[in-house]
Amino acid sequence: DYFANGTLTVTCNWTLLGNLGVLLLPNVNICVNAGAGSGGTSVTTRAMENGSARLAYNLYRDSTYAASSVWGSTAQTGTQPVTTRMGGLLALGSLSQTFTVYARIPASALSGVPSSGGADTTYVADFSGHGAIQYSFFGLLAPAADCKTGASAAFSFKVRATVTNNCYINADTLAFGANNRVLTAAVRTVGTISVQCTANNPYSIALNGGSVSGK
Repeated sequence: DYFANGTLTVTCNWTLLGNLGVLLLPNVNICVNAGAGSGGTSVTTRAMENGSARLAYNLYRDSTYAASSVWGSTAQTGTQPVTTRMGGLLALGSLSQTFTVYARIPASALSGVPSSGGADTTYVADFSGHGAIQYSFFGLLAPAADCKTGASAAFSFKVRATVTNNCYINADTLAFGANNRVLTAAVRTVGTISVQCTANNPYSIALNGGSVSGK
């Protein structure tokens, strides 16, 4: 599997135009919803795109990468948004909190990635129109953190992966061993050449005469 992570920062501002209770004890409930993104049909089946090609992946709220930790939204049954509560005493101005967002591409997803004639291939998922934050300011009395009330705002980001078409080749040493007798027949030995390539990347193996040629 292939892993990556990024950061999500939420900043909330309080001004003198707010009510006194909120200014003295400013608090806010926050729910950050992420939809399917471009290329995905649902939160649980996200995919990056390159033309008609798809590369499956998903986003998670923690590093367990479990199905229960998929970063989702209240609109997608069985998934959860990123949630938090920020607050402080006389915090006139702003408060910020940063979260880590985790991403995973399962190794099995690469088996269906088409080759691009040896060139690297970039896949992208766009979350414009697929991200929304809901927030509720409060003072002493906290409202229910149900992620369905309060104000909302949209945000966007992109997920990108580059599939490198490449091969790793390893060849064993061919050793004939010691032989102190006059050769009366051909001496043979065997070795192996192993090749590991990006899925669906065509390759060929050719041998030349080597660094030393016989007379």
